Amino acid sequence: MKTRLIALILISIISGCTIKQEFHFNQDYSGESINKIDLSVLKTVMKSSDTLNNAQTLRDSTIKYIEHISKKLSQVNGISGIKHGWQDNTGTAFLKYQFNNLENLNNAYDIIVSGVNQRNDKNYFSTRWNNLIFRSPVLFTDSIVDNKAMYAMKNYFHYNITMTFDKNIKKVRSKNTSVQSSKKTLKTSGNLIEVLSGKDPVNMKIKFE
Repeated sequence: MKTRLIALILISIISGCTIKQEFHFNQDYSGESINKIDLSVLKTVMKSSDTLNNAQTLRDSTIKYIEHISKKLSQVNGISGIKHGWQDNTGTAFLKYQFNNLENLNNAYDIIVSGVNQRNDKNYFSTRWNNLIFRSPVLFTDSIVDNKAMYAMKNYFHYNITMTFDKNIKKVRSKNTSVQSSKKTLKTSGNLIEVLSGKDPVNMKIKFE
């Protein structure tokens, strides 16, 4: 599975894509997660017959990866409502599920990153007092970052996170993060290669009113 994930990441890098993660948290930290891989760039790529096979390979690899993850999530306690597929005609593949608490979410999240997280712990989401803390996974070492040709393509792929809450956000400690006027939604973004290599991780400390 590790090989499959890394292959998918490499193919995605070559073609360009955006990984989007959306989380909704209830008052008790149960909620819903939607993970999306936006391959809309393939609408342009697939117009060229020379790259048709590569584009189709990426689509096939993406859906096979999501199907495999869906089966593993179905075996995790506290995870339900698992759905996956293609979102309308947008070229975006999605995986959606509900979780009962943060422990369930962490277990599911670790499956999604396929156990190749390089951090010492798998505590991606945690609470302290009236705060929710999030730390992004590190999926691979600096081998890709050190590859000059690969790193030069970094602007072609992105990592976006949206979190919504049933309670108001007081403040957030995290760069490139904005809180919407409703005080219940935050959005952050980063470069996929720099985030997943640990060069520029997404770390958030969210304090509530």
